[in-house]
Amino acid sequence: MQAAPIDQGERLVAWRCRVWQAIQMARRYPSLKTGSTDASGFAPLAWRLMAAGRQAEARLYFRAALHNDPYGVSAWVGLSRIADTGEERRLYLQAAFDVSYLIHTTQHHHLAIGED
Repeated sequence: MQAAPIDQGERLVAWRCRVWQAIQMARRYPSLKTGSTDASGFAPLAWRLMAAGRQAEARLYFRAALHNDPYGVSAWVGLSRIADTGEERRLYLQAAFDVSYLIHTTQHHHLAIGED
């Protein structure tokens, strides 16, 4: 038995719900306060901290990156790698997939209709 296809509207609603849940879960914890106005370096710094075994600090920087850019796939994946529970891991990873899908389809749509 094959599952019924999901239309784009339903997929978008489901994506928004998953991303909203993941954002709320990420924001449950104290935010990282910095004086920097350039947040583009937060996710790369978080990955370096994670590689150095400094998970708590990495988590703060991944969350700061998402606070500034909820479409940052790298930060969603990073959070999934250091999640405390399987449910958190699943939500963060699903958000990464959903954001990636949204970015890809948006770019494809713009190319298909001739926009830059």
